[in-house]
Amino acid sequence: MLVIGLDTETTDLDPKKGARIIEIAMITVEIKKEDDDKFSMKAVDKYTRRVNPRCEINPKAEAVHGISLSSLASEPYFEDIADAVSKRIERADWMVAHNADFDVEFIVSELTKVSRPIPDTQVFCTMEQGTWATSTGKLPSLQELCFACGVMYDPTKAHAATYDVLVMLSSLKAGIERGHFKF
Repeated sequence: MLVIGLDTETTDLDPKKGARIIEIAMITVEIKKEDDDKFSMKAVDKYTRRVNPRCEINPKAEAVHGISLSSLASEPYFEDIADAVSKRIERADWMVAHNADFDVEFIVSELTKVSRPIPDTQVFCTMEQGTWATSTGKLPSLQELCFACGVMYDPTKAHAATYDVLVMLSSLKAGIERGHFKF
Protein backbone atom coordinates (compact mmCIF):
# COMPACT_ATOMS: atom_id res chain seq x y z
CA MET A 1 0.00 0.00 0.00
CA LEU A 2 1.37 3.42 -0.95
CA VAL A 3 0.76 6.14 1.62
CA ILE A 4 1.70 9.78 1.20
CA GLY A 5 2.24 11.58 4.48
CA LEU A 6 1.98 15.32 4.15
CA ASP A 7 2.03 18.55 6.06
CA THR A 8 1.73 22.20 5.14
CA GLU A 9 2.80 25.44 6.74
CA THR A 10 0.65 28.42 5.80
CA THR A 11 0.35 32.20 5.90
CA ASP A 12 -2.75 32.01 8.12
CA LEU A 13 -5.55 29.62 9.05
CA ASP A 14 -8.24 30.02 6.38
CA PRO A 15 -7.69 29.63 2.63
CA LYS A 16 -11.17 31.09 2.02
CA LYS A 17 -9.81 34.37 3.43
CA GLY A 18 -6.72 34.32 1.21
CA ALA A 19 -4.31 32.25 3.30
CA ARG A 20 -1.75 30.34 1.22
CA ILE A 21 0.66 27.44 1.54
CA ILE A 22 4.26 28.50 2.16
CA GLU A 23 5.79 25.07 2.77
CA ILE A 24 4.69 21.58 1.83
CA ALA A 25 6.34 18.29 2.72
CA MET A 26 5.23 14.98 1.24
CA ILE A 27 6.84 11.63 1.97
CA THR A 28 5.52 8.60 0.11
CA VAL A 29 6.03 5.30 1.89
CA GLU A 30 5.25 1.73 1.01
CA ILE A 31 3.67 -0.08 3.94
CA LYS A 32 3.75 -3.89 3.93
CA LYS A 33 2.59 -6.39 6.51
CA GLU A 34 5.59 -8.52 7.50
CA ASP A 35 4.02 -10.90 10.05
CA ASP A 36 1.21 -10.94 12.62
CA ASP A 37 1.75 -7.52 14.19
CA LYS A 38 4.71 -6.03 12.35
CA PHE A 39 4.72 -3.80 9.32
CA SER A 40 7.56 -2.42 7.23
CA MET A 41 7.56 1.15 6.06
CA LYS A 42 9.95 2.18 3.29
CA ALA A 43 10.22 5.70 1.90
CA VAL A 44 9.96 5.70 -1.89
CA ASP A 45 9.71 9.45 -2.51
CA LYS A 46 10.37 12.64 -0.55
CA TYR A 47 9.36 16.12 -1.65
CA THR A 48 9.67 19.31 0.37
CA ARG A 49 9.23 22.75 -1.09
CA ARG A 50 8.84 26.26 0.20
CA VAL A 51 6.52 28.50 -1.80
CA ASN A 52 6.31 32.24 -2.37
CA PRO A 53 2.70 33.03 -1.37
CA ARG A 54 2.54 36.52 -2.91
CA CYS A 55 0.81 37.73 0.25
CA GLU A 56 1.67 38.68 3.80
CA ILE A 57 2.21 36.09 6.54
CA ASN A 58 0.15 36.59 9.68
CA PRO A 59 2.63 37.34 12.51
CA LYS A 60 0.92 34.69 14.67
CA ALA A 61 1.48 32.07 11.97
CA GLU A 62 5.10 33.17 11.53
CA ALA A 63 5.60 32.84 15.30
CA VAL A 64 4.52 29.20 15.04
CA HIS A 65 6.50 28.04 12.00
CA GLY A 66 9.27 30.64 11.91
CA ILE A 67 9.06 31.19 8.15
CA SER A 68 9.34 34.83 7.11
CA LEU A 69 8.06 36.34 3.88
CA SER A 70 11.54 37.65 3.04
CA SER A 71 12.91 34.09 3.18
CA LEU A 72 10.40 33.08 0.48
CA ALA A 73 11.20 35.83 -2.04
CA SER A 74 13.17 33.56 -4.38
CA GLU A 75 10.96 30.48 -3.94
CA PRO A 76 8.61 29.29 -6.71
CA TYR A 77 4.93 30.12 -6.79
CA PHE A 78 2.44 27.32 -6.14
CA GLU A 79 1.56 27.05 -9.85
CA ASP A 80 5.20 26.11 -10.46
CA ILE A 81 4.95 23.08 -8.17
CA ALA A 82 1.26 22.21 -8.59
CA ASP A 83 1.86 19.32 -11.00
CA ALA A 84 4.52 17.80 -8.74
CA VAL A 85 2.15 18.00 -5.77
CA SER A 86 -0.88 16.66 -7.63
CA LYS A 87 0.96 13.75 -9.26
CA ARG A 88 2.47 12.59 -5.98
CA ILE A 89 -0.90 12.59 -4.24
CA GLU A 90 -2.55 10.89 -7.22
CA ARG A 91 -0.08 7.96 -7.11
CA ALA A 92 -0.83 7.13 -3.47
CA ASP A 93 -3.55 4.83 -2.18
CA TRP A 94 -3.95 7.00 0.92
CA MET A 95 -3.09 10.56 1.87
CA VAL A 96 -2.28 10.83 5.60
CA ALA A 97 -1.96 13.98 7.67
CA HIS A 98 -2.35 15.11 11.26
CA ASN A 99 -5.36 17.44 11.09
CA ALA A 100 -5.98 16.36 7.50
CA ASP A 101 -8.99 18.66 7.07
CA PHE A 102 -6.66 21.66 7.40
CA ASP A 103 -3.95 20.43 5.03
CA VAL A 104 -6.33 18.99 2.44
CA GLU A 105 -8.40 22.19 2.36
CA PHE A 106 -5.26 24.20 1.60
CA ILE A 107 -4.07 21.77 -1.08
CA VAL A 108 -7.49 21.76 -2.76
CA SER A 109 -7.61 25.56 -2.60
CA GLU A 110 -4.16 25.94 -4.15
CA LEU A 111 -4.80 23.37 -6.90
CA THR A 112 -8.15 25.00 -7.70
CA LYS A 113 -6.54 28.46 -7.99
CA VAL A 114 -4.22 27.15 -10.71
CA SER A 115 -6.87 25.01 -12.45
CA ARG A 116 -5.26 21.66 -11.66
CA PRO A 117 -7.31 18.52 -11.05
CA ILE A 118 -7.97 17.49 -7.46
CA PRO A 119 -6.67 13.94 -6.88
CA ASP A 120 -9.33 11.52 -5.67
CA THR A 121 -7.11 9.91 -3.05
CA GLN A 122 -8.55 8.52 0.18
CA VAL A 123 -7.70 10.60 3.26
CA PHE A 124 -6.71 9.33 6.71
CA CYS A 125 -6.34 11.76 9.61
CA THR A 126 -4.09 10.67 12.47
CA MET A 127 -5.62 13.37 14.67
CA GLU A 128 -9.25 12.33 14.13
CA GLN A 129 -8.40 8.63 14.34
CA GLY A 130 -5.98 9.12 17.24
CA THR A 131 -8.34 9.86 20.12
CA TRP A 132 -7.11 6.63 21.76
CA ALA A 133 -3.79 8.45 22.33
CA THR A 134 -5.16 10.71 25.09
CA SER A 135 -6.64 9.69 28.42
CA THR A 136 -9.72 11.86 27.83
CA GLY A 137 -10.33 10.76 24.24
CA LYS A 138 -9.80 14.28 22.89
CA LEU A 139 -8.19 14.97 19.54
CA PRO A 140 -4.46 14.64 20.21
CA SER A 141 -1.80 17.12 19.28
CA LEU A 142 0.98 15.62 17.19
CA GLN A 143 3.17 15.67 20.29
CA GLU A 144 0.55 13.71 22.28
CA LEU A 145 0.20 11.17 19.47
CA CYS A 146 3.97 10.70 19.32
CA PHE A 147 4.14 10.22 23.10
CA ALA A 148 1.39 7.58 23.01
CA CYS A 149 3.20 5.77 20.19
CA GLY A 150 6.65 5.90 21.77
CA VAL A 151 7.98 8.23 19.07
CA MET A 152 10.54 10.83 20.13
CA TYR A 153 9.19 14.35 19.58
CA ASP A 154 11.37 17.45 19.68
CA PRO A 155 9.28 20.61 20.17
CA THR A 156 12.16 22.72 18.83
CA LYS A 157 11.81 20.99 15.44
CA ALA A 158 8.00 21.03 15.37
CA HIS A 159 6.14 22.98 12.69
CA ALA A 160 8.78 22.34 10.10
CA ALA A 161 6.71 20.42 7.57
CA THR A 162 9.25 17.65 6.92
CA TYR A 163 9.82 16.98 10.62
CA ASP A 164 6.09 16.84 11.28
CA VAL A 165 5.59 14.32 8.46
CA LEU A 166 8.45 12.12 9.68
CA VAL A 167 7.15 11.86 13.26
CA MET A 168 3.56 11.51 12.06
CA LEU A 169 4.51 8.57 9.79
CA SER A 170 6.46 6.93 12.64
CA SER A 171 3.37 7.30 14.84
CA LEU A 172 1.18 5.94 12.04
CA LYS A 173 3.32 2.78 11.80
CA ALA A 174 3.25 2.30 15.59
CA GLY A 175 -0.51 2.88 15.65
CA ILE A 176 -1.07 0.33 12.88
CA GLU A 177 1.10 -2.26 14.65
CA ARG A 178 -0.80 -1.72 17.91
CA GLY A 179 -4.14 -2.08 16.15
CA HIS A 180 -5.25 1.52 16.71
CA PHE A 181 -5.07 2.69 13.10
CA LYS A 182 -6.87 0.64 10.47
CA PHE A 183 -7.06 1.25 6.73
